Amino acid sequence: MSRKHKLPFKHIVLEDTKEVLIVVRSSITSMGVTSMVNKYYPDYTAKIISERYYQEQTID
Repeated sequence: MSRKHKLPFKHIVLEDTKEVLIVVRSSITSMGVTSMVNKYYPDYTAKIISERYYQEQTID
C-alpha cells in the first residue's frame, strides 16, 4: 500500500498481488474503474470494494 497517486477515489494498492482495491458509489462510476486504474497503475487489476471493507483495512 505504499504507492500514492491522484486516483480520485478511496483505494488500497496491493503491491504483492498487483491489485488496486477501489471504493465506488455508483454503477456509472464502476463502469470506468478498469480504465482509471490502468491509467494510474498500469498492469494492475481493479477490484471494487465496499466503504466498510475499506475502513476495516485502513484502520491503523
